Amino acid sequence: MNAGTPLGSFSQILREVEGLDFSRKVAHPTQLRVEEKDFLYRDFPKGHHLVITAGSFCLKKSDSASVNGEIEAAKDRRKNQPLELPNFGSVFKNPQGDFAGRLIEAAGLKGTRIGDAEISRRHANFIVNLGRAKTADALTLMSMAQETVQEKFGVKLEPEVHVIGVEA
Repeated sequence: MNAGTPLGSFSQILREVEGLDFSRKVAHPTQLRVEEKDFLYRDFPKGHHLVITAGSFCLKKSDSASVNGEIEAAKDRRKNQPLELPNFGSVFKNPQGDFAGRLIEAAGLKGTRIGDAEISRRHANFIVNLGRAKTADALTLMSMAQETVQEKFGVKLEPEVHVIGVEA
């Protein structure tokens, strides 16, 4: 994917990836040079069949005061995220002009639970593991969120997470 914040994304600093290519019957090691144009919003199409194990980055030098300021700002932006629990992270991409979490919450799904998987009570675009959550339960919650938001608001939520080893 192309993880990022309002300050930037991986596409701006990633230059090469290494990993295992699972597009054939037998996984094989691969190495790819990448450019910013190879990425989309929260997506890396060239990496759909890869499990990336390493990356080479081009970083800019910065002073410690600027870096510390950005770290504090990032912590502040994440204070409503349930980072104290194992989670899927940001489950859906934000649709243009809106926020996936706002739509899921407005659909009344915040706190919905299947087994130990729950749409977070703190941030509706996170699915948290309350103990022994199963992948199938989290995927069912994702489908439920997609169907309900589509039905109530006419918005199709697109997954941001990539699930490996499970047929969609």
